[in-house]
Amino acid sequence: MRRIAWIMAIAVAAAPSAATAAPAGASDGIVRADARLAVPGSPANFTGKATVRPIVDAAQIGQTTIGEVVFQPGARSRWHTHPGGQAIYVTQGCGWTQREGGPVVRICKGDTAFVPAGIKHWHGAAAKSGMVQFSVTETIGGRTVTWLEPVTDAQYQAGATAVR
Repeated sequence: MRRIAWIMAIAVAAAPSAATAAPAGASDGIVRADARLAVPGSPANFTGKATVRPIVDAAQIGQTTIGEVVFQPGARSRWHTHPGGQAIYVTQGCGWTQREGGPVVRICKGDTAFVPAGIKHWHGAAAKSGMVQFSVTETIGGRTVTWLEPVTDAQYQAGATAVR
């Protein structure tokens, strides 16, 4: 729990101004839980069943976005990059992540994975266990992510021997 508080504190501190106008649906700067609805992850960005729920939009505090992604067993993102990098904090379950050219690495509840700006990578649930993550991403030039090709089944199945 201390790790997520630390990540969120960094995200807020990195924003140019937390004193901007209240976000839509906010009263006194509070966005209620029922205003942040989860939506199915787009098949253009995910393989399998994933649900995405925005927590913080960059327009709310500057340039940082925070989102929650729930991956059902076997679900994963496509390969992608982030112009400002990304931090992934696993809140439940276990999953896998991989940087292009590197090994598939197992990540579990309490782990934080950092991906530098521009590094091609993917992440998602393990084959037999779901995973929930918070992702912290910076917006650069109005963009947070560039989606690329799907992770092949062979690439994904390499997770069965993932490094911890």
